[in-house]
Amino acid sequence: MTTATANEPAQMLVKEAEEVLLTSAGVREARAVVLLPQEGQIDQVGTADLAVMRGQDIEQDRTRRQSGFAPTLDALNQMLTSAQSSARDLDLLTGLDAAARKAPASTIVALSSGLQTRGLADFAGLGWDFSLPEVLDRLADAGFQPDLTGKDMIFVGVGDVTGAQEPLPAPMRTTLEDFWRGVCERGHATSCRFVSGAGGSTPAADTTGVKTVPVPRFELQPRPAVNGQVSWSLDSSALFAPDSAVLLPEAQKVIAQAARQLTASASSVEIVGHTARFGSPEGARQLSLERARAVAEELVRNGVSNSKLVSVRGVGFDEPVTPAPGQDEAAANRSVVLTVVSN
Repeated sequence: MTTATANEPAQMLVKEAEEVLLTSAGVREARAVVLLPQEGQIDQVGTADLAVMRGQDIEQDRTRRQSGFAPTLDALNQMLTSAQSSARDLDLLTGLDAAARKAPASTIVALSSGLQTRGLADFAGLGWDFSLPEVLDRLADAGFQPDLTGKDMIFVGVGDVTGAQEPLPAPMRTTLEDFWRGVCERGHATSCRFVSGAGGSTPAADTTGVKTVPVPRFELQPRPAVNGQVSWSLDSSALFAPDSAVLLPEAQKVIAQAARQLTASASSVEIVGHTARFGSPEGARQLSLERARAVAEELVRNGVSNSKLVSVRGVGFDEPVTPAPGQDEAAANRSVVLTVVSN
């Protein structure tokens, strides 16, 4: 299966997938089906019989079987490289569900960036700062968790993007893998592997207008001054792993930059943690407080005096950074805001 959007590189089968197919070539009824999910529907790009025969019998010699399988492998790669999605969203979740229904026991090879932009698992709406168990629970409760019982899963190229989609930093790629690993586990898959893709930088499709997912910026983001006070916003997705208050290694450089500016002046700072409107208010307040404290501790570790910390608060989603509705609100409110206070 391939999602083949304009925001993903065109893919080919990788060694791990080829080995599965070659093994299947020794089974008389083995067949490969190439699927392409689009707009909630599933297109069947093509099929290929995998068995390599010698007369009426399965070819038992592995070397001859491999040689005889080469044309089938070429045909499958041609199907994959020529597949082009015309959808405006990437919907791997629907593709997995459809693939899982094809056979009671099978191997599903998903050639996809995994950057879902449709339905309850839309990363453009979820952002990168979410509780994985809660999202997986919502999928299951709504009936969108694929039943992967008896399936071996191979994910190829998760996190590989191109076109209009900004590259994903390492923490975001890890979050993607964790999400799809969670889908595997909740679906009771027999196994779940992640392997590097064989695609280059050429987009799989020429389609324009495919939805992109905002990528966290590992930098201080200036906010409009209020009453003459300078403030910065730090994207929680760039600071912390989902549902965590432990700073990522990349975040320490950003906070060190803020510390240098604070130590170079006589100003003090107020630190306020915010979250998007997700989960319970109490849980959001606690997480945002723990994150604000983590930022404060890192500032102190980088030379900012404790006396300069006027206040350290966590307000959850009680005090939105922006009232803008929808995705923009969620993205802006997943943050820790530093406000410089003149002494």
